[in-house]
Amino acid sequence: MPFLILVCYFLLKYYMRTYRDLSRLESVTHSPIINHLTETLSGSTTIRNFNKSAEFVEANYKILDVNLNVSFWKSTVNKWFAVRLELAAKVTIFFAAGILVS
Repeated sequence: MPFLILVCYFLLKYYMRTYRDLSRLESVTHSPIINHLTETLSGSTTIRNFNKSAEFVEANYKILDVNLNVSFWKSTVNKWFAVRLELAAKVTIFFAAGILVS
């Protein structure tokens, strides 16, 4: 049991460090989305007059792609940790059941 607690502790430390960095990256990549949206709305008449709508849509897609990529990895890290904790719980139950049976 102490070995399992130690493994869970190190998994938690690794997970928290990674999750914190990914959360920070997600916040950093979220700011350009808001900034681009604000600039596009304030200059919408100029954008339409110069027929540059397609360029602004493409730029928006690129910014969103970066943010969604970080969100995907953040979700993946969350699932990774959940699977590891579930595995640790199942191993604990397995050994506890083995001790109770014998």
